[in-house]
Amino acid sequence: MTSISTALASALAASRRRGPAVVSFECALDVEALLTASGTAFSGPTGARTRASGPAFLWDTRGAETLEAELTIGLGAARSVDVAEGSERPAFARLFEGLEGAARPRAFGAVAFDERDLGAFSPFGRARFTVPTWTFTQVGPGLARAIVVLDGPADEAALGREAARLDAMMAEGVVRETRRPRLKLVDEGGAVFLALAERAAAATRAGDLEKVVIARRVELAGAASAGWALSRLRGAAGCVRFGFALREAAFVGASPEVLVVVDERGVRTEAVAGSEPRRGADLAEVARLLVRDKDRREHALVVDAIRDTLGRVGAQLEPAVEPRVRTLRHVHHLVTPIAAHGADLHPLELVRALHPTPALGGVPRERALSFLREHEGFARGMYAAPIGWVDAGGRGSFVVGIRSALLLPAHTIVFAGAGIVRGSLPSLELAETTAKLRAMLEAAGASTEIISGRAALETSREVGL
Repeated sequence: MTSISTALASALAASRRRGPAVVSFECALDVEALLTASGTAFSGPTGARTRASGPAFLWDTRGAETLEAELTIGLGAARSVDVAEGSERPAFARLFEGLEGAARPRAFGAVAFDERDLGAFSPFGRARFTVPTWTFTQVGPGLARAIVVLDGPADEAALGREAARLDAMMAEGVVRETRRPRLKLVDEGGAVFLALAERAAAATRAGDLEKVVIARRVELAGAASAGWALSRLRGAAGCVRFGFALREAAFVGASPEVLVVVDERGVRTEAVAGSEPRRGADLAEVARLLVRDKDRREHALVVDAIRDTLGRVGAQLEPAVEPRVRTLRHVHHLVTPIAAHGADLHPLELVRALHPTPALGGVPRERALSFLREHEGFARGMYAAPIGWVDAGGRGSFVVGIRSALLLPAHTIVFAGAGIVRGSLPSLELAETTAKLRAMLEAAGASTEIISGRAALETSREVGL
């Protein structure tokens, strides 16, 4: 099979470009190996090479139930844009200007949960989208489709050097981190979450809110490796594995919730709300989740809100379907697919209309968001936020950034949330977040014992060794 360097040289020679250009070719590359190889922006701090400072993006839908399977990684930044609300179409028109051709480059990015406050997520911007210089999509064993974007006068020498470096990295074999990261518990977040759950439950009893989704944050001291975490999230059933790395920050996760997909078939989304921890008795747990009143009411709020929103923006809804159960490694979820067509909206316009659904914010939406701003105590940033891609043809796909972690040079933050409605018991909601946190804690390299609720656990205890 053709090396990256050889395929790139041939594609550049054939392009006959005079300005911005997109070249596409197939080459010998294992995208999963590229993800875990030392030297990319997703490599860990203990890798044999220096971690790259340029942005990197991972989009892996092979475990998802409702999306076409793909494994794609983007490296570098050919172009970037910060998209203000109301400027979606002109912003993306500028971003893709001059990049026409048979190959459609994508812009990867995310929109902050609350664009007013980014907190620790400030490196990622409020709504920043980037067209990578290199995009690789796996198309067969050891074979990838590459899209390379040249913006303005091309530095072919620099592209050639980068291609040679990638070839050499693959020829040397994958350098994987074998040492589990050393992490210390700073705050397991349980006490703060319980207090917040009590306050939220009181608001629902008083009729101030029908539902509000509150988050629990577990803080660990020490640098977790994005490469390590993403490799351990590989194959997460029912989930989209995602990753964004920029300079020394990375946000990674495996989300079970598709926010919206826009393609030739129309608009697809889903309601994901109502959960049951998975303890080993799947049939009984699924049956209990399907009939429990609290979860059915919580789920119905999300379904109704999504369908109402799509109707308001002019979409023609397809007939409603009954909820089903999506089983993940540590938890079951109620899920209802929702499809529509006829909405003449850009994917990011739909994202802004739908986000946050009651599965991430609450009902009524603005009152729930005000409650979170006043009481939650931290900026969500990209946690529970729309994450995905848009292309020049108006297609796009977004998930919400749950079951996720923010990885910084000196500490790691892992998130999970739970929906509070009338009848919610804070202790059970805490148990639900514990179940949801387990997969990401394990991926980060931490023992899940840190959130077992044992009072004797000291905050200085080392975990994951």
